[in-house]
Amino acid sequence: MRTTILLLSLIIPLCSFTGGYKTVKTYQCPEANQGVAADGEHFYAIGNQTIAKYTLKGKKVAEYVSEVAQK
Repeated sequence: MRTTILLLSLIIPLCSFTGGYKTVKTYQCPEANQGVAADGEHFYAIGNQTIAKYTLKGKKVAEYVSEVAQK
């Protein structure tokens, strides 16, 4: 399943200026079936057993898979 995620760290600050949400960019991240987190340099696609780290350009740079998922 491919999940399109929205980089919220870029969207939320726009709300106070525009009065609403504006889509800046979307990414295809199959790991993001639970949620997404972001800091100033990366975003993190969070799944049931996986967390993947992406650059703001959409390149996956790291991935954690739980021991339960690996069995």
